[in-house]
Amino acid sequence: EKGGGEKGGPLLDEEEQEEAVEDLRSQDPRLTEFGAFTARLARAPAQAVRYCFEEGAAPLWAGKAGRAPDPVPACPLCGGPRRFEMQLMPQALHYLGVDAADDKAPDFATVAIYTCAASCAIWPLSHRQAQPAEAAREAGCTPPEQPGASTALPAEGWGGLPAPPTA
Repeated sequence: EKGGGEKGGPLLDEEEQEEAVEDLRSQDPRLTEFGAFTARLARAPAQAVRYCFEEGAAPLWAGKAGRAPDPVPACPLCGGPRRFEMQLMPQALHYLGVDAADDKAPDFATVAIYTCAASCAIWPLSHRQAQPAEAAREAGCTPPEQPGASTALPAEGWGGLPAPPTA
C-alpha cells in the first residue's frame, strides 16, 4: 500500500489510476472521467486529504483538464525535481466550512501539491534569502551548477510566491 491509510485506501500511481478508471468504466461504460473520479471518492466519502510522498505517487484527477503540467516544473530553489506529496479533495471544502452559496467561495475538484523531492526550504531564515543556493546546500540539496548564474533571490519571488521583504 502506497499511502492514504485504511479509510482512504492506497494512493495509486498514474498507470494504476488509469487501470482503475478503465475497471470502473468496464462495470458501467456510461461513466465519464469525472464519474469515475466521483465513484472512486465514494469509497471514502469523508476523505479530505490524500498524502503520499513516495516515488511514483500521483494524485487522483477529476478529468484531463486542470492537471499539473507534464513534466512538473523543477524546484525553483535547487533546480531538482518536484514530487507529488498530497492533494486536497473536494470534501475539504465541507470541513473548512465553505459556504457554497457564496460566489467568492473556493470551489475545486482537487488541489494537487508538488514539493521538492529534496525537501528544499524556500526562505526559512533571513540570511538564506539572499543566498538561496547556499541555503539549498545547507538543507542537503545540491543545486545544479550554472556558470554565471546569480544566487540572489529574484525580485519577483519564486514559483508564484512573493519575494520576501528586503532589509
